[in-house]
Amino acid sequence: GEGAGGAEELGRLVDRVNAQIEAEGGPYGCWHPKEHAKFLRLWTEVNGTADADTAAPEPRAKVGRLTAKAAVALPGRDAGEVAEHLEWYRGYLANVARKKRLVGEWKRARSKVEYDKAISEVEALALQDETENEEKKQMLKQKMEEEQEQKRLAVKAWKEEKQRKLDLQKEKKAQLDYAQKEKEIQERAAARRQREQVAAFRLEKERERERAAAARQLLDRARAAADRPAEGAAAAAARPPP
Repeated sequence: GEGAGGAEELGRLVDRVNAQIEAEGGPYGCWHPKEHAKFLRLWTEVNGTADADTAAPEPRAKVGRLTAKAAVALPGRDAGEVAEHLEWYRGYLANVARKKRLVGEWKRARSKVEYDKAISEVEALALQDETENEEKKQMLKQKMEEEQEQKRLAVKAWKEEKQRKLDLQKEKKAQLDYAQKEKEIQERAAARRQREQVAAFRLEKERERERAAAARQLLDRARAAADRPAEGAAAAAARPPP
C-alpha cells in the first residue's frame, strides 16, 4: 500500500544516508578512533559542547582555538587536517540528524506489524551507537588516567633526583669538612712536633755548652794543680844554701 511504499522509500533514504556516512569516512572521518576521541574532547573544550553548527561554518576564531589546542594534543595532524575534520564533523552531524529524522518518519510510516518486525534492528543500531559512545568515554577516561599517572611518576622522579643531588651535596660537604679538619689536626700536630724538636735542639745545645764549660773548669783546675808543685820546686831551688 501507500504506507508500505512510503516506508520503503524512507528506508532507501536511510540507506543512502548510511552509505554517505561510510563514504565520507564513517563515524570517525577516516581518523583513528583515539584521534577522533581527542578531537571531540578538544572541540568540547572550545565549543562548550560536542555539537556543531550544521547550517553555517564555525567562526574562524573558534576554529583557530581548536587548531591551536590540536597542535599539542594531536601532533600528527596539522591545522589544515584539523579544520577539514571539523568540516567533516559538521557534515557527519547533519547526516546523523537527517538519518534520525528519516528513521522517525520511517517508523511512523510503517504499520504496527512492520514496526514490531524491524524494531529489534533499530534498537540494535541504537545500542551499537551507545556502546561506541561508552567506548569513547572509556578511552578518554583511560587516556586522562594514563596522563595523570605519567605526570605523577614524572614529579616523583624529579623529587627523587632532587633529593639524590641534595644528599650527594651534603655527603661531599661532609667529606670536605672532614678532610679540612684532618688537615688542621695534622698541621697542628706537625707544628707541635716542630716546636718540640726546636726545644729539644735548644736544650741539647744548652747541655753541650754546660758540659763544655764543666770540662774547661776541670781542665783549668787540673792545670792549676799541676802548676803548684812545679812552682814549689822552683822556689826551693832558688833559696841559697844555709
